[in-house]
Amino acid sequence: MPNPFYLLAGLGLFALALPAAAGDLPLRVFQGTLDGRPLEVALYHGKDTLSGYLLERDSQRVTLFEETPWHSDEGVLLNLMDDPKMPSATLQLTPFRLDAPYRIQGARIDLRDRTRQAVKLQDSILFRSDRDRAWDGELQQPDAGPRMSVRVHASKPVDTAVGTIDRITVHDLQSGQDLAPLDNLQLQFDGSRSLTFDDYNNDGVIDFSAWVREAEGAPKVRQYFLYQADTQRYERCEPLEQLAQRGDLRHSQNGPIQVLTGRRFDTSTEQWETWQFEGPRQLTQTNSFETRF
Repeated sequence: MPNPFYLLAGLGLFALALPAAAGDLPLRVFQGTLDGRPLEVALYHGKDTLSGYLLERDSQRVTLFEETPWHSDEGVLLNLMDDPKMPSATLQLTPFRLDAPYRIQGARIDLRDRTRQAVKLQDSILFRSDRDRAWDGELQQPDAGPRMSVRVHASKPVDTAVGTIDRITVHDLQSGQDLAPLDNLQLQFDGSRSLTFDDYNNDGVIDFSAWVREAEGAPKVRQYFLYQADTQRYERCEPLEQLAQRGDLRHSQNGPIQVLTGRRFDTSTEQWETWQFEGPRQLTQTNSFETRF
């Protein structure tokens, strides 16, 4: 009798997802080939599910997997959600376990015409938070959008639970160029959601931010990196960082940046300021207002 998990996965009845919470660990990354072309597969191991992404290295194209029930003694079908409403293909993998290195055979199956392409994978790194394990490697950040391909390099020594990002590399898919890397960083590693993406200055190019890796108990601080058209590279934006230290930020697409500057419980009101970029690097306050909560 067919495995019911396979039938449901093939029908697309499970949620499209990278894990909703930050710190999607344990996460195993495989390197391999798809019909001879270089491939990277990252799999987040939930309690009884798998999710993650497939990266075609030549084109830098990222496709998310649908979250799918999984048991290590069985093979799995992972739907490729290049269309969020309906999978166009599925990745079929032989059984494997989280706690052991594996070579995996499989296939990419087109769900429209059932053509198969051979997949061969070799695990390259296991990111996890166990204090007795060290690791060092790169991971794609799949939420970067259609133009930029963004990867972080991070490491974790023994006796710590959280990894540190020291380098971010960006490939511009539109121009085909590698941008200048961001080096000598001290950012917190949270798996494939280490970076938060938004177009903060509304220039049409995605920007990103991340938590600084601080000592336990220290205040949490974010660093912001904005694309600058005049230098064609990402640069830290200290004015935005200073604004974020004053209060929670919120930003809607093509809208201003709003910062929460105060909250009065006696009147159930919040005080907000509105800011926007005047030029690529200068923030200017444009308004202030009050809302009830």
